[in-house]
Amino acid sequence: VGSLSKKGVMFSTDLSADAKAELLTYENKDGFERWVAFHNFFVITRYNRSVMYALAVHQLGQEIALAIENDAD
Repeated sequence: VGSLSKKGVMFSTDLSADAKAELLTYENKDGFERWVAFHNFFVITRYNRSVMYALAVHQLGQEIALAIENDAD
């Protein structure tokens, strides 16, 4: 976290400065997309080493959480 902050990457987190974080950059149809990945992101890659797989799992989880939240309304 601290090393990314020192490089000028701005993001919000409650994690300590010594927590592991990595900046990921992906190209999509609209240009480039950047993500800050933390420990749990890399835990997913222990099952399947593809970073794209881990990103898909994360995005699917976000969509499921949003659907549950919208269903509760």
